[in-house]
Amino acid sequence: MGAYAICAGYVSLQRLVDEHLDKLQEEGRPEYEFKTALQAYSHSINRGQPRYTLLAEKGPEHAKTFSAQVITHDGFSASGVGKTKKLAEQDAAQQYLSRYAPRFIDGYFPLLQERSGLRTPQPER
Repeated sequence: MGAYAICAGYVSLQRLVDEHLDKLQEEGRPEYEFKTALQAYSHSINRGQPRYTLLAEKGPEHAKTFSAQVITHDGFSASGVGKTKKLAEQDAAQQYLSRYAPRFIDGYFPLLQERSGLRTPQPER
């Protein structure tokens, strides 16, 4: 990506990334791997492996909604919702990181800061 940015420019790289991410979202795949990020965060502070639990399935077979919960070794938890079990777990991991480790998100997903408003609040000067 670095070489592409040098050769084609940052704007071209951003356009390429945006197109790829749009395709992932159209396929129903998450834009960011929050489960992977939560696992990295959890291990970095010795909280062990996060555990996911399916809480509920609602709706007709063709349009189900799933609810999931993630919990870490120290008892911190968060819940999420999605069209699939995987997306519900991704949402739970995102909610967990947003609540308990927003600065980790800023470092782990730099582009996320621009796109989703999950930025760490900066103190006013």
